[in-house]
Parts: sequence; structure tokens; C-alpha cells
Amino acid sequence: MSSPSSIAFGPFRLEERERILWRDTVRVPLTAKPFEILLLLVRNAGRVVSKDEFLREIWPDVVVSEGNLKQNVALLRKSLEEAEGDAAWIEAVPRVGYRWIGPATPAGVASPVPEALPPSGAIVPEARADARGELVRRVWLRRSAAAVVVAASLSFAAFLSNRATERRADGLEGDRHRSGAVLADPPTAARIATERGRYYWNRRTDAGLKRSLALFERAIALAPGYAPAYAGLADACVFDLARRADAVGHARRALELDPTLAQPHATLGFAAMFHDWSWAEARGAFAKALESDPENVPARQWLALWHALRGDHGSARAEIDRAVSIDPVALPVLADAAELAFLSGDEDRALVLVREGLDLDGEFINLHQVSMRIAARQRRDADWLAEKIAVARLSGGAANRQRTLEAAFDLGGYDAVLGEEEKRLSGNGGDPYALAEIRAALGDRNGALAHLERAVASRSFHCVYLGVEPAFAPLRDEPRFQALLARLGLPVASG
Repeated sequence: MSSPSSIAFGPFRLEERERILWRDTVRVPLTAKPFEILLLLVRNAGRVVSKDEFLREIWPDVVVSEGNLKQNVALLRKSLEEAEGDAAWIEAVPRVGYRWIGPATPAGVASPVPEALPPSGAIVPEARADARGELVRRVWLRRSAAAVVVAASLSFAAFLSNRATERRADGLEGDRHRSGAVLADPPTAARIATERGRYYWNRRTDAGLKRSLALFERAIALAPGYAPAYAGLADACVFDLARRADAVGHARRALELDPTLAQPHATLGFAAMFHDWSWAEARGAFAKALESDPENVPARQWLALWHALRGDHGSARAEIDRAVSIDPVALPVLADAAELAFLSGDEDRALVLVREGLDLDGEFINLHQVSMRIAARQRRDADWLAEKIAVARLSGGAANRQRTLEAAFDLGGYDAVLGEEEKRLSGNGGDPYALAEIRAALGDRNGALAHLERAVASRSFHCVYLGVEPAFAPLRDEPRFQALLARLGLPVASG
């Protein structure tokens, strides 16, 4: 039976849940923004979506120009093999926005076709041959889109009548936008909110994590027994040591509701690895996740990291390559693949992976972070500064921070920027692990070790990287450093 989140149009099939567009049996590579634009258009088939609505929905946390919208619509048209002047699916409404003029029906459900006209598959070749055929084809497409909208409206009419009073009572009417559902019952709204929460979670920014947290919580409020929402909420909490207990509790609740889920096991493994330094427990949790679903991408991704942090770079590469092959457009996976290549010493491979990821989305922060580390390692100081500024911007940093970094670089280059960053971190109680990296880069072994000891004592999130971080290679023969590795349960290395 076809999934309700699968929408067909022409030779294409859009899988909303998996965030995949297919053309027949071939996957169409779509980056995040064109996919979101496509989704917004087909959900509103037949209606003009204004430029303001696009900017509000697709770029909710940043200010962008209409040029960004036009560029991403052009990319979408190209993926749909649609020329600007030959709109089979997307109609540009001058000075207003765009409208989906093609049919958009649940996969497996025949598109409504007027009796006097043949199916679209037969009409398109003739339509391209002459202007009259083009006019007929456009009329058919518009009628099909209108029929879909009318059918959808009728199917929800009774539901709206019965639910209007409940919506006013429980606040759902005023929060349809946040739940990601329009004219949907609570279970459907919960599923949509959860899937959108996953999207924002995968952005890996502070704003994205906060937005995902709110969406997962909203999903649970709508459908308290929906296990994937608890799994998502666990993942939204697991990157924060202060919320470790919440993450574990939500993951276990998800498994109580649905023991077949793989993701909660992966999340428990991540918490055991990063927060508890319990390597055997983490390995076991990842094994359970992959037993439930061998293609669970985060489990493969985090198992790769488990191997890398323990110095087994061969096994790490095998696992991360498997994750990339499962989902070749997952940006967090590509960023981790680049990072693992960097940690293994293969900087050429790391740069290739960074470029591949940035081709998909030039604004993905984790890729810029890896690129920044590679540039620092290779002492390409100007490139390093550019990436550092990009990371600051994508993290939501104020514009004056960029000016401060540029001014420091102009005065004293690489070392001056590190000094400025150290001053900023020290002044706001920053991560001692980050301060240790600065001291190590400046050649201060004792200072770096002192900060690392503070980082381990405070269970800093990044401590698990201690044994493989290239910046700390000069410290590995120090007894104090080896003692820290032992506390972390990592292999003690020297040289």
C-alpha cells in the first residue's frame, strides 16, 4: 500500500518521509532548499505561493533576498528537466510568486483526467510539437491540479466540521503552521512535525536544534503515543551533556512504545560514548540499532566515529562509506566522513568530501568547520580565517565579531586571531577543550595540558577526540596526556 507521504506527478515520485525525489527508478539529486520548495509547491497545488511565504517557510531563521529563491527555483526546474519558458510543473506569477500547475496525487492513485483529453503521457509529445498542443496540455494540467485541490477539500470537509470546536479548545488551530500540518488530524500533524523536526535537527545549528526540539515536543503533545517523536526528542537532547538524562529517558520511552525502532538504540550509544565514556556499552547499542535496521544512517555514522576515536581508521572508513552509500545527500554524514578522513591524516580525501558536501549546501556549518581545521593544519592562513568567519556567521555570531577577527588578522595574522579567540572564550567561561586547542596551536604544551585536564574534569563534549586530534599530537608523549587518555578509556598512545 502506498505511503500517504508519497506524491506522484508525471514520471516523478516525491517521498516526503524519506526526503527523496525519484524519476521512475532513478533518484534525482536535490539539495535541501529546492526540495523544500518542491514540497511547499505540491502541497499547495493550484494556489499561488507568494515570494514572502517562500522566504518565511524555506528560510525561517535567516534573512535572504528574492535572488536566493529564484536561484533555488531554477535549480529545481533543472532537476525536473523544465525550461524557464516551458513550465510543465511550476508557473512563475510575475511580481507575486510561483504556482504548481502540474498534478500532484498520492502515488498509486490515478490523476483525475477529463474525458475529452488523453492522459498526460500521451499529450506531452504533441504539445511540444506545436503551440496548440502546448495550450491543450496547459489546460489539462490546470484542470488536473484544480481537481486535486477540490477532491482534497471535499475529503476534509467533514473532518473540519467535527474538529473546529476541538481546535479552538486545544490551540491546534492557532498552531497549524508550527505543527507542519494544514487541514490534518493530530496523528498526521504529529508525523509531519516529527519529520520537520528531523530536518532541522540535521542542520546541526543551535537554531536548528531549538526548532527541532519544539517540533518534537509539539508532535508528542498531538500524539502522546507516537514513538518516532520521542526518538527525535532524544536526539535533540543528546548533544547537550546537561540534557543527557532527558535524552536517555526519551530514547527508552520510544523503545517502550515501539521496540522495533533502531534510532533510539543509536542515540543511547551516542550518549554512552560522548557523555559516559562507556565504550563497550556504546558498541553494544550501535549493534542493537543495526540489528533492527542495517541501514540506519546515524548508527553507521556514529559507529564509524567510535572506531576512529579508538584509532581504528580502517574500520571507521568502512562504516562511514556504508553510511554515505545509504544516503549520499545526508550532509551530517558527509561532514563526518570528511572529519574522519582528516583525523586519519588523509587531508586530500577530506577536502574532496568537504567540496562534495558544499556543492550540495554551501551553508552547512559542519563542513565549514572541517574545512577550517584542514586549513589550519596546512597553515593556509587566509583560507582558515575565511572559514572561521563563515563558521561564526552560521553559528549566529554578531557582525562585529567578523570585524574583530579581520582586524586581528590584519595586525598579527594567525597567532593574533588565536589570541583574540582565547580572550573571548576566557571571558565568557568557554569550553576548556577549545582553549586547549588554542594553547597547543600556539606551542604552549603546559597551558594546553592544564586546559585539557579541566576539560576532562568537566566532561567537555569533545574530550572523546583527545587521542586522535592532530592538534594534540605533540603532547602524546607526555605522562599527563596519557593519564587523560586512560581516564577516558581510550587506548594509551605515545609518539
